[in-house]
Amino acid sequence: MVIMDLKGGFFMPQVYFDNNDNNQAAASSHNPFAASASSSASLTAKTMLYLCLAILISGGTAVGLPYLLIAANATELFYGIFIGSAIVLLVLSFIINFLILRSQSKVVPIILFVIYSLAWGVLLSSFTLIYPLETMGYALLVTGAIFGVMGLFGYLTKRSLEGFGATLAMLMFGAIIISIINIFVASSTVDWIISYVLLAVVIGFVAVDFNRLRRMNELRFNQTNLALFMAINLYVDFAYIFVRILPLIAASRRN
Repeated sequence: MVIMDLKGGFFMPQVYFDNNDNNQAAASSHNPFAASASSSASLTAKTMLYLCLAILISGGTAVGLPYLLIAANATELFYGIFIGSAIVLLVLSFIINFLILRSQSKVVPIILFVIYSLAWGVLLSSFTLIYPLETMGYALLVTGAIFGVMGLFGYLTKRSLEGFGATLAMLMFGAIIISIINIFVASSTVDWIISYVLLAVVIGFVAVDFNRLRRMNELRFNQTNLALFMAINLYVDFAYIFVRILPLIAASRRN
């Protein structure tokens, strides 16, 4: 079944499998939607391909946009593009996964996926104006290492991580509520603690999402749409970790 949880500051639909779902999936070997090793591997390969594509699109946009505007002597357009992309990203974050999963078109999900990646890239381009590219490169490597280790753990572990995912969702909701309260309290210590808690939560979500990926074939959706769905969820994990890691890497290099 599909329910909602909050990840990275945006509402992203997540797939949870309860006992009834698992029992129904295993009830009959004749179920045409039952997961198989080959279909699971194919879905994983497609998901990782789309994930890499999203990272390349966002990374190219983040690095290229500021230099393009400077070369065109149109830097005054940056803030308008930034705000417009933020609005697009906010709207898509609420609806993109539902549109992708339910779409009967082969083109529309890809277009939405590309637009979503571009919007993220525009937002991330602001970091290009703040941090050296070398520092961003180090942060990208660290993010990739964390993402890879947690992803392998989640994908290879034999037990379900759904209970762990529910715990992470509750921690995230609690941290967000506290952060809202802290707007009025303005405690830098609380803000620092919340930042690390949210980072740890999203790192945990990487393992949970990869664990879900292995069992996504149980759902009755087009495999390409499922791959896009999971790629977007994993991309949000990756982007959030990068955004949190980058200031830490920058501070350590200054010291």
